[in-house]
Amino acid sequence: MIKIIKTINELETIRECWNALYEKDDYCTPFQSFDYNCISWKKFCHKGYSLFVIVYSMKQEKTPCAIFPFCIDSKKCLRFINEDHSDFQTAIIRASVKADLNMYEEVYGYIKGQPNIQRICLNHLRHDDLLLHYLGHISSYARLYGTESYSYLPISPSQGDGGTFIDSLRHLTAKERNRLKNIEKKATDLSFKIISIESDDYPEKETNELVQTMIRKGIRSTAYFTDNLLGFIKELYKAGVLKIGMIYQGKNLGSISFFYQCKNGMCIQWIIVYSDKTYNLQAKLKIINSVYESGGGIFNFGRGTYAYKIQHFRPIIQNLFCVDIPFRRKARIMLMLDSIKEVRKKIVYNIKKKLGIAVC
Repeated sequence: MIKIIKTINELETIRECWNALYEKDDYCTPFQSFDYNCISWKKFCHKGYSLFVIVYSMKQEKTPCAIFPFCIDSKKCLRFINEDHSDFQTAIIRASVKADLNMYEEVYGYIKGQPNIQRICLNHLRHDDLLLHYLGHISSYARLYGTESYSYLPISPSQGDGGTFIDSLRHLTAKERNRLKNIEKKATDLSFKIISIESDDYPEKETNELVQTMIRKGIRSTAYFTDNLLGFIKELYKAGVLKIGMIYQGKNLGSISFFYQCKNGMCIQWIIVYSDKTYNLQAKLKIINSVYESGGGIFNFGRGTYAYKIQHFRPIIQNLFCVDIPFRRKARIMLMLDSIKEVRKKIVYNIKKKLGIAVC
């Protein structure tokens, strides 16, 4: 049985069942939490977009066993909610039906039968996502392609032997580990603390000051740090979705890191604001250390394989994928044009990067 959620008021009615389903799905990240998606829709409900959350239940059950957090854009394309700011996207699906081909076929058939949907375009799917594999082979018109990469580090728990988290990074050579230790040592008079809404208010003034510093130095642009994004970050923190790591050099605030703590022990670095780029690396070292001291887990650098991440940490790199299915001739032509635009966008981005022009 399929139910469609089309308004924010209707969305609120499924908060409880969404949260229950999310808590039992360890494959999901905080980007699939109810609060993240609800706040996303309120902040980034673009003109011409409409909510289209699919709630799927087995015929003999009343409780939903899958939720697909979709919306329809102004070009009649079905997408995930807020794909621009979400590193990883997927559906929230009960373990017992994750591999149920009938469910995917029923959901796909329902979507295809909607006159206001001409295309499916689902971004930021991980390589092992069953949603990617089922939809990627459900139609002869389906197109699968890599979009971006992400990287992560498995962090072993502390062994209580006097070693540091850097010592536990055994995939690095002794020389590489020593380089990280030297970076740590150079940061004199440095302190770090993690805050959450349970104990601390949102540091709005401090965040805005660091944002303006980054814009002034040309590290980021106002097109990136919009009022909507800054308001979004604040609301996520107040809802308990985000945590914050703060680095101080003496009494001066050096950086604020916004990160997600997952149910399965994974920590996802999301956005960082800083007064100097040296704090970017220091912030990652501090958060990785907190994962180490908390019993180990996964430190996920998020989308984007920037050179400094590879150089200093040599993390595991995985691709993210998009599944694109046009239903009608017009949508197939639009898909071709979008592909051309995407190639042009990447070329412009790379040129700007080489010329040292600030990119978002």
